Amino acid sequence: GFHVFPKPIERPAFTAEALDPSAQALTPASFSGTVTLLNFWATWCPPCKGELPSIDRLAARMKGAAFRVAAVSVGEKRETVRSFIAEKGYSFPVYLDPEGSLGSSFASQGIPTTYIVDKRGRVVAGIVGAREYDGEKLIAILEEMARQ
Repeated sequence: GFHVFPKPIERPAFTAEALDPSAQALTPASFSGTVTLLNFWATWCPPCKGELPSIDRLAARMKGAAFRVAAVSVGEKRETVRSFIAEKGYSFPVYLDPEGSLGSSFASQGIPTTYIVDKRGRVVAGIVGAREYDGEKLIAILEEMARQ
């Protein structure tokens, strides 16, 4: 379901604060050396809420690989996101875009929007809309990318 871009896309500088106060902010440098599933979502979005369990399962399945999830909550307050994540028990890293500035550039067609970012920090594929992320085919592709 992902659209693979003919040429990888470099992204401009940005910063998204981590929900976990002890974690580092998300910046373009954060992507170096790992394949990243970069997801833009919100707690009020039914399709977003529907796909988050599969993202959590994907993160658990890929543990130990050169892979990470970066889930960016768009346009919401820290406490709203914190209580939602705590209630659901998700363990993947969550970042905040309270003003929606990242969401407006990365997810301009709506949320959820998800990208695959290669180890060099380039966006290589993307999808708008919800999907399941823990299917065998996608996991095999991400594992292969993480090994390269």
